[in-house]
Amino acid sequence: MMQQIQPLPTDFIRSHNDWQTQRAAAHRATAVKLADDGQTPKAMVIGCCDSRVQPAEVFNGDVGDFFVYRNIANAVPPVDHPQATSTAAALEYGLTALNIPHLIVMGHSRCGGVQGCHSLCSGQAPELDSPDSFVGSWLQVLRPAYERMQRTLQPGQDPLVALEQVSVLQSLDHLLTHDFIRTRVEAGTLALHGTWLDIRSGAVSAYDPQAGAFVSLAA
Repeated sequence: MMQQIQPLPTDFIRSHNDWQTQRAAAHRATAVKLADDGQTPKAMVIGCCDSRVQPAEVFNGDVGDFFVYRNIANAVPPVDHPQATSTAAALEYGLTALNIPHLIVMGHSRCGGVQGCHSLCSGQAPELDSPDSFVGSWLQVLRPAYERMQRTLQPGQDPLVALEQVSVLQSLDHLLTHDFIRTRVEAGTLALHGTWLDIRSGAVSAYDPQAGAFVSLAA
């Protein structure tokens, strides 16, 4: 088995060494403090695996600022869902061990997972409906969001953007099925936030419960 493991490509090694050189000058003190004192992130982010989405970069954060958990389509299963364990474990650690005060669900445009959910639920992707598909099984978590999107879709609204945003709201609902999250929210020690990133422009919108919509953060 171990004989099948390959060395890192030389360009990865070169990039790492370049990063270390730059980091030594700009971030060494921060890195040493984080290593010695431990992490105290100011927020936890439930984000997508998509390589185009970098939550710390979006909020101009530094190393140690954001505790990030990623999965396909930034989905949060409800507490009683058979696939809830991994997400729940990350949430439990971030909120009970690290006492993070802000929890952000970050959706984004052009999300392949959301596109896959739309195709799956509309009957256009039979390969995802197979019990052998790990991706399809995971995307079933978003099926209620798809059904909700269909009920609430406005004339002229892009159904994929609508589903990307509704899936964020579903994840926020599902977060509250966890007792350790709900009790913190009710006590005022944890704030939940829903955001949507336009990967083309880099602009972020946040859900405003009074407006009932995602509102741009742009000044």
